[in-house]
Amino acid sequence: MMIKCANGRNLYIINAFSIDEISDIDSNFSVVLLTPKSIAIDKKKIIIWSLLEFGVREFICFGEMSEILHDEIDDFIDEYDQKNGSEIASETVTTFHDDESVEDVVNYFIYGAGLLNSSKSGMLAIIDTSDRELSSALINS
Repeated sequence: MMIKCANGRNLYIINAFSIDEISDIDSNFSVVLLTPKSIAIDKKKIIIWSLLEFGVREFICFGEMSEILHDEIDDFIDEYDQKNGSEIASETVTTFHDDESVEDVVNYFIYGAGLLNSSKSGMLAIIDTSDRELSSALINS
């Protein structure tokens, strides 16, 4: 699903439980919002590596256990750098928000995140779309 936000940016919302290939989605985004329970363990690394190849340089982890997901993403980025001889870790931001409100995180995601990469204006939310509060906040942004 793609939504045009009030600030003019495109927001893509994907139900992570239905992702088979991350390459099936548009790659014009600079920032990704993830929830820890939204990505199957066996798919996390390939999804993160694919997002890095698309040019994503900001990962926002939200919800219970988001610190663990944040640490996993940092590890995946380090592994990616070691495998490819790159230094993406030095230009990539990962944050976790485990005790902030849905409204605060969505506002940061929509209006403050990913602005450094002006060539890619889209945003991607890989979430459990059955989370009505988060889905609604994103859709109504």
